Amino acid sequence: MNKTTIYDQLSLINRTKETIKKYGIKVAWLAEQTNIPKRCLSSFLNEKMVLYIPQEKRLIAFLDEYDKRMNGMVKAATE
Repeated sequence: MNKTTIYDQLSLINRTKETIKKYGIKVAWLAEQTNIPKRCLSSFLNEKMVLYIPQEKRLIAFLDEYDKRMNGMVKAATE
């Protein structure tokens, strides 16, 4: 059985940090939106804990959707 490591999730950690910085998102709000306990999400972002597969999938889906919506708003505002 393969175990997920921090190294496996490093790109998601970096993507999440970039999204938080880019849009000024609060970790508590992101945790609430993704149904991931704030303590777990914070530990994940500090590279101290891996997310379970369902949490990882929810975070990826949220980031994909959030980026899509925010990019759509930027595009609409510049047209």
